[in-house]
Amino acid sequence: MLKKIMLTVVTAGLLLGSLQAKSLRDVLGSSLDQMNAGVAELNLAAKQLTEITPQEGELLAKNYPNLISLYLSFNLLKRLPEPIGDLTKLTYLGLRTNQLTSMPESIGDLINLKELSLGDNLLSPQKLVKIRAALPRVKIYGADNQRSAPIAMRRVRSARGRRLARRV
Repeated sequence: MLKKIMLTVVTAGLLLGSLQAKSLRDVLGSSLDQMNAGVAELNLAAKQLTEITPQEGELLAKNYPNLISLYLSFNLLKRLPEPIGDLTKLTYLGLRTNQLTSMPESIGDLINLKELSLGDNLLSPQKLVKIRAALPRVKIYGADNQRSAPIAMRRVRSARGRRLARRV
């Protein structure tokens, strides 16, 4: 059985409170390019990640082949790369509180996935139906808790609606 090893990476940019865009390479540095076959759990939550490029996704799948848990929650990700589906040993994928609007088709290739955390993203009901269809045996947390628009915009729309209703 694989040894559970938690790899938590803290970059100088995070320590300084930098708000610059971060890619997976910015956070993992050279360890993304090295074989990390013993790592079963990778915690990249709250690292201000804005993207994972397809090339970074390929390196992640190639150099972390035994990942069973991947935590990407509390970042700024808008999408995941197709190579995420190559992480076939994943049993847990945490994506809560990002800016996801879609999921790659390869999400269905995660044959060992048991739990998917999706709350507080920007996924439409149609996208959620596709995700559920691709992952019928997976427990999906937070699927009903999606942001359709930022709270401030909802307030503006609500106030505008009340003003229009008063005029009629």
